[in-house]
Amino acid sequence: MVKPINSHISSDFHWIINSFLEKNNLKIIKQDIDSWLIKITEEWFSFVSFYEIKRSDININQWTPFKQDKNNYISLYELSKKLGITCYVLFYNKGKLKEKWIKIYKIKSKNWEEMFEEIWIFEFQTLRNNLLNLNKIKNNNIREKNLQWVDENIYNLLNNFSNYNHIFYTENPNQWWMIVSDPKTYKPIFLYKEIKDTLKENKIYDSAFIEISNKLNIPIFKFSYNEKDKVITFYENIKNQEIIKNLELNKFLDIYKNFILKS
Repeated sequence: MVKPINSHISSDFHWIINSFLEKNNLKIIKQDIDSWLIKITEEWFSFVSFYEIKRSDININQWTPFKQDKNNYISLYELSKKLGITCYVLFYNKGKLKEKWIKIYKIKSKNWEEMFEEIWIFEFQTLRNNLLNLNKIKNNNIREKNLQWVDENIYNLLNNFSNYNHIFYTENPNQWWMIVSDPKTYKPIFLYKEIKDTLKENKIYDSAFIEISNKLNIPIFKFSYNEKDKVITFYENIKNQEIIKNLELNKFLDIYKNFILKS
């Protein structure tokens, strides 16, 4: 099965970075992190699993992960190994979620022939219970909400499935957590948060990703990009005393390049 051409990029700034990487012949594997299941405890939190979310018009019974994405899947597998948790692939068809089915794969190897284990296919309306069962989480103390079945928005749906002890981190509008991996070893080399226009703080999620960077022993930073003024606000040393710098685009891209070259 051939993967259809995907002309969609979540952030306009992704184009800028991709063009810069190509121009400077910098080879990396760069991908956004779609969703995490995080366990909240009285003391801290821990990571249960994370998810790569895919959707298309291909029949759900025929769809399988595309080999063109092999490098991305291997880097996700390496990330899961280092964190000691499992990465799953969730696939669903475009359209009204309430009327759809979902397919789940587990990434269990870096060898393509045995990389995926198909878990099951089920109705979207059973997604919450199935994900809790998949992660061996007791379905108790569920925070009841009036679930809004927003067309095409699986992220809102996952957040609505949270309970008191477990939450899903999903992408927020105009914010993306990106993981960058080495194209030869597939090991993660740095982590960053990209914000379009204005930073909206979420200390819980930021703390979670700082914890990931600590576990992986890799650098982490944040930046926001104002498209109108072409100014980058760079948040450095966010683990300790955060340093904020306003940079021109070229200066920021030099810093981005140095993160790659130092890895």
